[in-house]
Amino acid sequence: MKKHLLQFALCFLFGAAAFGQKKFIALRDTPPDSTIAGFFIKKVVDSRPATDSIGYLFIGAQSRKVPVDLARGLTNAFSNYLDRAVPRDAGDLPVILGVDELSLTPVPSGADQELKVSLQASFYQQRERYKVLLFETQVSVSGQEPPEALIRQALVKALTEFSDTDWESPDAGSPVTEERLKKRLDQQGQQVIPLNLLLAGYAAGSNATGWMFSYYRSSKSSHKGWFFPWRLGGEFLQIESQPFARSGIVEARLNYGMFGICPFREITDRVYINLDFMLLVGAETLTDRIDRQSTNLLLGIAPKQSLYFIPDSRYGLVVGFGLYQRLLTSEVYKNDFGFQVEAGFKF
Repeated sequence: MKKHLLQFALCFLFGAAAFGQKKFIALRDTPPDSTIAGFFIKKVVDSRPATDSIGYLFIGAQSRKVPVDLARGLTNAFSNYLDRAVPRDAGDLPVILGVDELSLTPVPSGADQELKVSLQASFYQQRERYKVLLFETQVSVSGQEPPEALIRQALVKALTEFSDTDWESPDAGSPVTEERLKKRLDQQGQQVIPLNLLLAGYAAGSNATGWMFSYYRSSKSSHKGWFFPWRLGGEFLQIESQPFARSGIVEARLNYGMFGICPFREITDRVYINLDFMLLVGAETLTDRIDRQSTNLLLGIAPKQSLYFIPDSRYGLVVGFGLYQRLLTSEVYKNDFGFQVEAGFKF
C-alpha cells in the first residue's frame, strides 16, 4: 500500500508539471564575461506595464506557441542571479535597477529557431533625501543559444553600459519626481502577493498512520532563492499494534499541534523543495493493562523533507510528497519515520 501511494504521488506530481501551459525559465549562476565594478544592485524593481509573461516560444514538432516567463518572477530571478553570480567588492556603491521592458521573441531564420531578447533598464541611486535617475538604456541580443543565456547576456550588457558612464559624479543624474517614483520604485511592493497553501495528506509511518492537514502562509519575499512561510498543522493518526506491545499501554490518545518554520526553494519550473522543522506540543492520555489512566505533557520535534508542485497562478492545485520524522516524549513510542502524500489548494 505504501509503495503504491508513493508511485501515485510521483506520477501525479511530474504529470501535472509536464502539462503546464506556460514555460518557465530559470537563470543559471554563470558569472558574466565582462567586469562589473564600482557598484552593486541593491534592489531590482519590475516596472513593466504588463508582467504576465516575457514573450513566447515555438515548441514541439507542431511549433506550438507557448508563453514564457522567468521562474519565481523577474524581480526574484534577477536579484538571485546578481547576488550569486556577480562579484561584489568592499566599497561598491548601491544602485537600484528598474526593468521597464523585457521581451523574448523568435525571429525568422533558417532551420534552427533564433531568439531575440530586448531589455529596457533604468538605474537609480539614493542621494541624501531623494533618488536620482542616473542612466537609461535599451539593449538587445539575439542568437540560437538557450533563452536563459540570452536573457543573462542582455542584463550584463545593460550593466556594462551603465558601468562605462560617469555615474559616480556628484552631478550625474537628475532627481526623480514623486509621481515617477510612485510609478516605478514603489511598484514592486504592490506586486507582492501572499502565498497561502491549504493541504491535506495521508501519512504512513513505522509506528502510526493516518491523516494530516497543514496551512502555510508567506509574503513570498525571498533570501538567496529561499522563502520562509510559517505553518500550522495537525494530525489524526492511528497507532500500530507494535508500540502497545512494547510499552504495556493498551489505549492511548495523543492530542497535539505543530508550528514552526518551513523553508521553500524552487528547484525547477513550479517544483519546490521544502524543509520543515516543526515543534510539537500537546498531551497524551494513557491507559495501562490494569486500567490505570495517566495524562502526560507531550513535546517533540517534527522535521519533514518534501517536493511540491505549486502553480504560478494566483489560484491552483498543489500536490506533494515527502519523508517525515518524529521525536517524541510519549510513553507509547519515542520516534516515527515514514512518508506522506498531500494535495490541496493555493489561494
